Amino acid sequence: MIDSRIDVNRIILVGHSFGGSAVAVALAEGAPAAGGILLDPAAIGRDLPKFLQKINRPVMLLGADDEVSPTRNRGYFYRFIRTGIAEVSIRGAAHEDVQYPSVAALQNFGIDPLTTQELQITFVSALTSTAVSLTSTGTLDYAWTSFGAVFENGKFFNARKK
Repeated sequence: MIDSRIDVNRIILVGHSFGGSAVAVALAEGAPAAGGILLDPAAIGRDLPKFLQKINRPVMLLGADDEVSPTRNRGYFYRFIRTGIAEVSIRGAAHEDVQYPSVAALQNFGIDPLTTQELQITFVSALTSTAVSLTSTGTLDYAWTSFGAVFENGKFFNARKK
């Protein structure tokens, strides 16, 4: 339940890894939100494609570099969400770069050899741009346009949208 003073057109659901799957299912089930941001989502379950096909809100998928750390069934999201999805991969990023600090860093005196501050900032910047785009326009257009320089310098790759 959401208080009537809350503007649901400004709520953005965000999830990392299997949390990305949870966001997708919530959107498919009609969660009141302007859209979702999936941070290197991972997918399991035979029913997930059925949920993904029901999503009718804009979704941005910000993924790690599959050459560095492939995520289980990440391709499901772009494949099965019928429209309103955009996806980019961040060159050189590991799955753990999405979170700061990483679980490994928390358990290892701040040291995680698989993550870098630069890549973590890249994820945060893309997340912020997408959130602003969704809350101000209800679309991914502003975010997509703001990524232009990052597409050109090759930091973002595998960019696609439908």
